[in-house]
Amino acid sequence: MARKPKIITLNVRLPEELHEELEREAAKHNCSLNTEMIERLRRSLIDDLLKIGAAKLVSEGRVDQAITDITRRGMVDLARVILIELQARAKSKDEGEKK
Repeated sequence: MARKPKIITLNVRLPEELHEELEREAAKHNCSLNTEMIERLRRSLIDDLLKIGAAKLVSEGRVDQAITDITRRGMVDLARVILIELQARAKSKDEGEKK
């Protein structure tokens, strides 16, 4: 049985313009401001991990090493999401090269 992640409450100070922009984006994506912010933070972390070479490892077929590298950085909860994204990007790149 998968355990539920612990949820914390965080108060954040934002410039008014940024808050308004995030609200517009949340409305466009038909989600709450909270969900929009969480997804944007998650994508930011994924992009950072892509920069550390995990994408290269996945493209070389070294998924286990990519998992090890990601989890070693203390991001176990994101590892699965990241690897799915990396594999999708690698597949997309391979299909693009075949054309």
